Amino acid sequence: MHEHLQHFSINSLSKLANRFDFGLAKYSSQYCSRSFGFVSAFKPELEGLSIDNVQSNRFRFEKGLSQFREIEVYAVNFLKPHMLVEGNAYIWGINLNYHRLSTANPNVHFYCIDSNERKSEFVFSKDTYLSIKDFIERHLMPKTPMTLIITASSHADSIKKELSFRHDLDFIVY
Repeated sequence: MHEHLQHFSINSLSKLANRFDFGLAKYSSQYCSRSFGFVSAFKPELEGLSIDNVQSNRFRFEKGLSQFREIEVYAVNFLKPHMLVEGNAYIWGINLNYHRLSTANPNVHFYCIDSNERKSEFVFSKDTYLSIKDFIERHLMPKTPMTLIITASSHADSIKKELSFRHDLDFIVY
């Protein structure tokens, strides 16, 4: 699941897992990359589990995995026409999509922008992280042509509004 589309508490995630005969084995907020999140592990609940349940759950899992792979292929194909052969690219939003895109082409130098400066520790190289202020002052003000890939799609409208003073920007919301 995309990290910004589904938000769970430990209780709601446990209830969902229980529907598929899994129980909570352990959870912790200590090892999570975000201060408000948690990491959890679930184990199969074998008591009362029938072979029909196992086969049904396996089918659901394999179907979900297949759909996830289709989404991954779609995501990569969606960006192909927009990807640079070389040079600089700018990605707004440090998340799974940032990691996927920034490893797509070794000839492109990817800069990443995020309003949460704590996320700078999750980029591949510290010199690629830009605060919003640095991005605007050092990269937008020289008026160089650029395409900005917004991976924080739920914030796309506010990001576009914030950068509306640059009418020549191309935006791709991913």
